Amino acid sequence: MKVRSSVAPRLDESATCPKCDTLQKVSIGGYPGDTSANTCRQCGQSFNVHRRSDGSIFSRLRASAGTPSTQLPETARTLAGPCPGCGSEVRIKAPTEGGHKFAVCLECATSVIFTASGSQITSDGKFEQMSAGVVARHGSGGSGAKPVVNCDKCSRDLRCVMHKNGTHYAIDSTCRRLLTVSDANFSAWRTENEPETLAMTNGEVPVATSE
Repeated sequence: MKVRSSVAPRLDESATCPKCDTLQKVSIGGYPGDTSANTCRQCGQSFNVHRRSDGSIFSRLRASAGTPSTQLPETARTLAGPCPGCGSEVRIKAPTEGGHKFAVCLECATSVIFTASGSQITSDGKFEQMSAGVVARHGSGGSGAKPVVNCDKCSRDLRCVMHKNGTHYAIDSTCRRLLTVSDANFSAWRTENEPETLAMTNGEVPVATSE
């Protein structure tokens, strides 16, 4: 089976301390759900940095040991508006904490910036949209299966976390690329690299044969 590890390298990002608003460099994994523990160099506050499904990050205070956190859980909401590049609707899940929200239009690859309220939408240019090769599969082996692709510019493996109209998408914010994989190409990769898992997903039962 030609399956590569999908462990993401740690990336340098800029994050704001949730107590004193000091901007500082942090190191965090590149996959959605990755978390980094940090201490503010300005005020000494401990805080965590989390990566969202769209690749952006946010900061949250970390409770002291043995002390229940008084911070309410993050409540997800949806921001939506027209893409500045093509006018198509762009929707993004965003938490209630402040800051700008970043997205990439899946129709024209325009980089879209939402204000925290979603009342203003701007752009800082376009991403390069291109097809990418599948190197692994993440998620369940069934309908939840999603491809992991490789960026040939930075050599990083990236999880596809979006799917629309028969295409999987991964955002490489470092190289400013929108990487795509068609359902057909992902299915072909699975047929070649994990035929038994794919057969069970389709309800087939492998039959042992004897010569």
